[in-house]
Amino acid sequence: MNIRDATKAMHDKVEETPFAIKLMSGKLSKQEYFNYLKVQRSIFSDMEYRWNYDVSSELARTTKIDADIDEMMRSGQPLENNGVDDTLAVELTQYCSFMGIVRDPATNLYTKDYEYANIYLNYMGLMFGGGIASKLGYTTEGNIYNFENRNAIIKYIRSLDIKADIVNEAFQYHINIFEALDNQ
Repeated sequence: MNIRDATKAMHDKVEETPFAIKLMSGKLSKQEYFNYLKVQRSIFSDMEYRWNYDVSSELARTTKIDADIDEMMRSGQPLENNGVDDTLAVELTQYCSFMGIVRDPATNLYTKDYEYANIYLNYMGLMFGGGIASKLGYTTEGNIYNFENRNAIIKYIRSLDIKADIVNEAFQYHINIFEALDNQ
């Protein structure tokens, strides 16, 4: 079974969260979208710092997310730039810890399985789902969704040995994060 089919049920569960429904239908408020960008920045800065990608700078999202956040801050509309609430902070911390697993829990041997699974989930999510979200009228240029050499990046990610069970586990963290975002 290919990775997309093996993770479809959990992918669908993420898409069925109230927050994802609002995101993908263009119904997030500016504040909600701003909060979403801050969460994405936390996730991608953790991944990019931790794994120091040798793929290319085209994959990096942190500076692109920063550009979107800066653009929203300059828009003149009042936005609360507070930290995240306790529930969301816990969910983000737990997910970042999960992403940082470098030893197979069963064998204790070094593995890139968690790295590859989270690269797949997060970057493919932005390239495909983000392509939809970028056209829905959110107030930024959508730098987070702009990938140079998109086809080459997709090909690279699809070439990785991605473990569906780890992707599915990561999807559960995303569900938890989206639920916490919806309650901000």
